[in-house]
Amino acid sequence: MKNAPMNYLVTLALSGLLWAVFAIFLVGYFTEGPSLALKSPEDLATELRAVFGVAALLGAALACYWYAYGSQPSTATKLSEAKGKYSQLFVMLVFLSVVLTAVLWYLNKNEGMEPKWFAIYFGVNFVLTALLYWLSTFLFSPRAVENVPYAK
Repeated sequence: MKNAPMNYLVTLALSGLLWAVFAIFLVGYFTEGPSLALKSPEDLATELRAVFGVAALLGAALACYWYAYGSQPSTATKLSEAKGKYSQLFVMLVFLSVVLTAVLWYLNKNEGMEPKWFAIYFGVNFVLTALLYWLSTFLFSPRAVENVPYAK
């Protein structure tokens, strides 16, 4: 599973599965809980599905980029550079989680939603970006960089 195209396909499938769990099966919890002033729960659900979809795509895309980067023959001789690249991508995904949560806040700033809901939305965005990236690269990194992901 560490060879192309299996690692790419499994990562995309995992991304789709996580998106389905949060954007289809749990979206009722995410939309019925917060108090909304003007917006209907269906409109909020549409926004959440879109933002969660972007998050899942970004997490999967950067994991696939890591696979392509790790598959290059020159990467095996530059592992310290690869570790730096891995960390940069991870930090970028954490930052993107914050940005996506800020987008949700901006879209709903007049709704009077409690701050705990934005913390929950950040948690979902984090799972769909940084945690997806870490888990995918932990399990499916190419052999040259298989020991680079955190906790390996």
